[in-house]
Amino acid sequence: MKNRKCILVSDNGENYIDTIVHMLVESDYDVITAKNGQEVLEYLKEKSCDLILSDITMSDMSGIELLERVNTMDSSIGVIIVTNHGDVRSYLESMTKGAFEYITTPIRTHELSAIVKKYFRSSNCSGSVVNHLMAMNAGAM
Repeated sequence: MKNRKCILVSDNGENYIDTIVHMLVESDYDVITAKNGQEVLEYLKEKSCDLILSDITMSDMSGIELLERVNTMDSSIGVIIVTNHGDVRSYLESMTKGAFEYITTPIRTHELSAIVKKYFRSSNCSGSVVNHLMAMNAGAM
């Protein structure tokens, strides 16, 4: 039996969420949705997941705050930040605080699929943020 990877998607009511969930399920991932950051944190108190896709803007906390709190709970869980209005400041803050990736909408499913595959290839869900940052720094030299 194949061990399927679990991806938790924070659904803040955006139109693109259904498309993301459908693409991830079709790609053979277990997908859990949460309505906001607090639901994500509550889920993680009881269970685990391998990757979180979170909008940067949620009703109860920012995606960056969620990223920080997830890293405190379990730093092996990767976080991809999604935003409608990308800017350099939020990009730098997200990446500095350990996001695996920062993507803007509209999300192209083939690009998201490639990012998710890259996450699982590079991390094997172990030390994902450190491995990703080391790979990025090695490529910059």
